[in-house]
Amino acid sequence: MNGAVGTATVRLAGPADAEAVVGLIQQLGYDVSQGHHVSLMRAMLHNQNHAIFVADLDNEVVGYLNVNFRPFLRYAELIATIDELCVDERFRRHGVGRLLIETALQLARTRGAHHLELTTNKRRVDALDFYRSLGFDMTSYKLVMDF
Repeated sequence: MNGAVGTATVRLAGPADAEAVVGLIQQLGYDVSQGHHVSLMRAMLHNQNHAIFVADLDNEVVGYLNVNFRPFLRYAELIATIDELCVDERFRRHGVGRLLIETALQLARTRGAHHLELTTNKRRVDALDFYRSLGFDMTSYKLVMDF
């Protein structure tokens, strides 16, 4: 699954990409540690229910997407969920996020998923506008209980 936007390409992530991905997560303001999260990502790379893609631009990881596949009883089919998407703030609005989502959509169709869904933080208004511009519709609310 490769694609290009200018000189950006999307590919499946590998273990060597873990530190760059954690750096992108930190750009979003999340308190993540290189050690623990790098190990977790490397383990996820071997999980058939996940596919992690990175976007490269001039040999630099400038974005990533983690898509999760799981059966859903209501549909009696597989659904695909974009659990995480981040594009380096220096490269936003250059088609990288669109390319990552198109890659996830292609994989979801290939695996026979019923639909592709995602959530975004309600304070990320630009992200919500971006997802709507790609054809995503708001169909539900996500409720979270911290403990």
